[in-house]
Amino acid sequence: MSAYVRYHHTWSAFLDDENRDAIDGPSTLDFRLSRPIGRHTIFLDGLNVTGNRYEEFGFTLADFRGQVVPYVYPGAPRAVRVGLTLSF
Repeated sequence: MSAYVRYHHTWSAFLDDENRDAIDGPSTLDFRLSRPIGRHTIFLDGLNVTGNRYEEFGFTLADFRGQVVPYVYPGAPRAVRVGLTLSF
């Protein structure tokens, strides 16, 4: 059996070139547990196990009055994935 843990944190990211609108960068914790079964491997992944809400990426646009409006895309929520790797 093997285990893998990854902590990912991003800071000082901005939506615009002038660095006025900061993005709420990701801070996530992921893991993978895997176990070989003969030539194959079964695995269990936990993604964003802490359930942190963050902004994956974004951009800014000007509205009808000329003011800058930020648009952001939320990051992935907590998820679990189970799989099987086949080797021939």
